[in-house]
Amino acid sequence: MMSASFEKVKPLSSLLTPEEKAEFQGYEFPFENLAFEGGGSKGMAYVGMIRVFEELDLMKNMKRFAGTSAGSAAATSLAIGMDSYEIQELLDGDFTRNVYDGKWGLLGRMVGMVRTLGAHPGKRLEKWFADGVYKKTGDRNYTFRQLYQDRGVELCAVSVNLNLMDAVYFHVKTMPDMPISLAGRASASIPGVLQPVKYHEDLYVDGGLLCNFPIHVYDGWFLSMDPTDSFFAQFGSLVGRCDEWDPSERFSTFNEKTVGVLLYSSAERDVMKQSLDHRVAVYGKEEIAFPDSKLCRKIKKKKERHSQATEGMHQAMDNFMKILKDSDTDQNGIISREEFRNALGKKNDNVTLSADDVKLLFECENDPDAIFDVVDKDNNGQIDYQEVVEQAAKRGINLLQTMNGYERCEIKGVTDLFATMADTLLLNVMRITTRNTDYSRTIGINTKYLESFDWNSERADKNFLIQCGKQATLSFLREYIATKNPPRKSTPGEDASATK
Repeated sequence: MMSASFEKVKPLSSLLTPEEKAEFQGYEFPFENLAFEGGGSKGMAYVGMIRVFEELDLMKNMKRFAGTSAGSAAATSLAIGMDSYEIQELLDGDFTRNVYDGKWGLLGRMVGMVRTLGAHPGKRLEKWFADGVYKKTGDRNYTFRQLYQDRGVELCAVSVNLNLMDAVYFHVKTMPDMPISLAGRASASIPGVLQPVKYHEDLYVDGGLLCNFPIHVYDGWFLSMDPTDSFFAQFGSLVGRCDEWDPSERFSTFNEKTVGVLLYSSAERDVMKQSLDHRVAVYGKEEIAFPDSKLCRKIKKKKERHSQATEGMHQAMDNFMKILKDSDTDQNGIISREEFRNALGKKNDNVTLSADDVKLLFECENDPDAIFDVVDKDNNGQIDYQEVVEQAAKRGINLLQTMNGYERCEIKGVTDLFATMADTLLLNVMRITTRNTDYSRTIGINTKYLESFDWNSERADKNFLIQCGKQATLSFLREYIATKNPPRKSTPGEDASATK
C-alpha cells in the first residue's frame, strides 16, 4: 500500500516558457521507457530532463524505468512515483556523506579494502535508498514484484555479478523478490570505494563496470513481460543454449519507445558526444549562461590558460597540414623538397603559413628550405607523415589524438590514475554496448564544467545542471519532430487533417 509522498519542493515557476510549451503542444510522442546512465554528481541534470517531460505531460506515459549506478537512483525514484521536485530535494545537499562513510581515516579504509573489499561500507547509501522507498511506499524492503503489482511499473537496475562475471538486470522478471533499494545500492557499488553487496551468496558491484548506459534493457525479449517471452518459452531446454545468452540475442529488437539519457562533461569522452553536441548546436536555440560559482571560475581560468597556450599553435599546425596535402601532387604519401617549395610558393586565398606560424611551429626563418630541413629529420630529402607527427609532438600537438576526437589526459597522481582508468573502461564499454541507432533515441546532456565527483557544487551549479537538462531535452524533441514527424492531436475547432 502506498503511503503519503514527500512534502514537495514548491515550484517557484515553470521551467518551460509559454512559448516552449506551445511549440510542443499536441504532438503525440511514443515514449514509454526511460533509461538513465550513471553520472555521479551530474545527476541533478536529470531533474531538468524529467521536468520538461512533466510540463509537456509526457511522464504520464512512462511505464518502464532503467538505470545504472547513479542512474538507478533516478530510475528508482521515478518508478515509485516521485516527481522532479522530490528528486531535486533528494539530490540536494552534500551527498558525500552518503557515499564516503568509512571510519578511522586512511588506515580504516585500507583495512576495509582487505576485510570487506571496499574502503567504505556503503551503509549510509543503502539507508538513503531505503529511506526514499519507505517515504513513498511505507516499506523499506519494497520489492520489484510489489512495484509491478501496485503501480504496473517496471524497474531495472543494472549491476555486475562478480561471481558470474556478467552484467545482471534486477527486474520483476529476473529478481521479483529483491528489495529495490538493495538493487539500487548494488548498482551504485563503485568497486574498491564501496563494499560489494552480497545477495544470495553472490557479490554485486557497480553496473557501470559492464553496462553504464542501459538503453537496450527493454529491447528484445529478455525483460519483456509478454507471456510469449517468458523464460519457459525461451529456455525450454538448457542444452546448447549458450549462444542465446549473448546480449545481441537477448536484446535484439530495437524498441523505439525507449529514451536514454546520457551525461557527460566537456572534458569527458563519449562515443556519441560529437553528434549529441551537434544536435544542441542546431536545435538548442539559446546558450545557457554560466554561473559565477567557485567551480565554474576555477575551470574557466584553467581553460583560458590552456587556450592561450595552444590555440595559436593548433591553428598554425592546421594551416601547415593543409599545405602539406597540396604538396603531395603525385599522391604517393611522400613530399619532395621541390613539391614543398611549389606548394608554399603557390598563392592560396584559403590557407597561408604566416611568419608567426613558422616561428611557432619550427623556430626558423620563413623560408621553404629552412622549414623543410627542420621537418626532414633523417635528411633524406623527403618528408613522410611520421616526420610531421614527430614535429607536431615537439610543439605539444598529438595529431592522432585530434583524429579520435578526445583530449589527452594528464596523470599527476594516484587519483588521476584511477579516474583515468575508470574513464577508459567506461568509454570502451560504451563502444561495445551501444549501437549506431541509439543516437536517435538518446538525450545527451553536456554538463560543461561539472564532473561526476563535484559533490561540493553550489546552488548555482545545480541550477545550471537543470538548465543543461532542459536544453538537451528540448533539442532532442525538436530533432525528433523534424526527422520523425510524429502525429498531432487535433484541438477543439481545429481541422483534424491540418494536424497530420
